[in-house]
Amino acid sequence: MLVLIRELSLAIKVTKIISKTPKRKKLLPDLKLVIMVSKLMSLETNKRLKRLAKIIEKGSFDSQDSLMQKLKNDGFNITQTTLSRDLHKIGAYKVDGLYTMAKVNFDFQQMGRVRSMHFCSPNLVIIKTVPGLAHATGLFIDRSHIEGVAGTVAGDDTIFIALSEPEKHQNILGELQFVLSE
Repeated sequence: MLVLIRELSLAIKVTKIISKTPKRKKLLPDLKLVIMVSKLMSLETNKRLKRLAKIIEKGSFDSQDSLMQKLKNDGFNITQTTLSRDLHKIGAYKVDGLYTMAKVNFDFQQMGRVRSMHFCSPNLVIIKTVPGLAHATGLFIDRSHIEGVAGTVAGDDTIFIALSEPEKHQNILGELQFVLSE
């Protein structure tokens, strides 16, 4: 699979050369093959992500090893690194030690997800959440695209928010409170 990805990036570079090559008609089928393979890989990834989401929704998994084994039994042989990225892509996180899926219309206010929020000079906001909800809350903050927020780092119940414009921290805190109370 890694070889195919390298071939795809090489194919992009080769397209410039092909247009200048007299034998370009001979090279185009190879390029088309590489593009077809990359599309198949994308379809395979989408199937894997959908299957992973269903596995988490239907089962009780407390470790990535158990998830990897289930995926392997279903015909998806992936590494722990790929699984970790996949979990992030689908919005899965741990609650009480078990993986769960983030709910689309999750009512965080009723859950009381945010326990506290503090600005730490010069450019950091620290948010304490209910245990297990920091990752989902951090992802929600990242996807809210709040002006002045450079990014988040989330643990189990703590989120560090880096500010790109610390001089506007009061406005950013107000925006965070507004977004998190929706």
